[in-house]
Parts: sequence; structure tokens; C-alpha cells
Amino acid sequence: MFTGSDAMYCVCKSDANPVAMQKAIDYACGKGADCTQITSSGPCFQPSSVVAHCSYACNSYYQKNAGMGATCDFMGVATLTGADPSAGSCKYPASASGAGTGGMGTGGTGTGTGPSMNQDYSAAVVGRRVAAAGLLVAAAAPLLLHFI
Repeated sequence: MFTGSDAMYCVCKSDANPVAMQKAIDYACGKGADCTQITSSGPCFQPSSVVAHCSYACNSYYQKNAGMGATCDFMGVATLTGADPSAGSCKYPASASGAGTGGMGTGGTGTGTGPSMNQDYSAAVVGRRVAAAGLLVAAAAPLLLHFI
């Protein structure tokens, strides 16, 4: 059993599906994880692997939201560990106060982490993707109504 002073970290499983890990990154970064650290100029960009970036993003999200009931599962991709995954200048937050202030903002440059190797976590790009999805739904609505 862990006591209040024992830090827990949310890390991605090395044998998890890379596509599922990319989805976990997208979710965490889109929901306020501090993903500036895993951009190409960030201290946690190296190693440039989907599992490393997934671990950082999921841990940042988990630390910021655990107090509100968030779990470390991310559809089976992640798990809790007491081992600090920090290395070199890449420091994983161990609490909500160390988890950063939020997503990428509009100044983010993105990072290659998943199967596409061109993922961009900036708020502007995420906003455009959400808007495009909304347009697709709006365009499809008349077609759906035609069949009802």
C-alpha cells in the first residue's frame, strides 16, 4: 500500500498497441496535459518514441486530474508505477502542482510520436480538427434525415 508521500506515475505499457498509445496522447494533450514538454524542442522529446511520449502525456493528464477522479488506464494502454520515469532534463510531474498549466497553446510545433510521425498537439490544430469533424457531421445530417 502506498502512503500519501509515495509518488505514483502513470506510464504507458511498452507492449501496448502504438495506435492506441497515439490515441491516448491525443486524448491527454487535448484535455489539458502539458504536452509542450514532448515537442521537438521540449526536454522530454527524446527518446522520440510513441511509448515515451505517451507516458509523459498520460502522466501529465493523470497528475492534473487524479484529484477529480481520473484514473491511469487510457483504454488499457497505461498503468501506475512507483518508479520515477524521469531521465536527464525530462522531469515527470509527481503531483498536480508539477503537471504544468495546460495543453500546447498556439505556439506548439508538434512532435512525431505515433504511426503518422507528424502529430501536432497545438490548440490551433486540434481546434481545426474539431471544426472539420463538425462540418462533416453537419454535411451528413441531411443525408441521414433523407433515410429516416
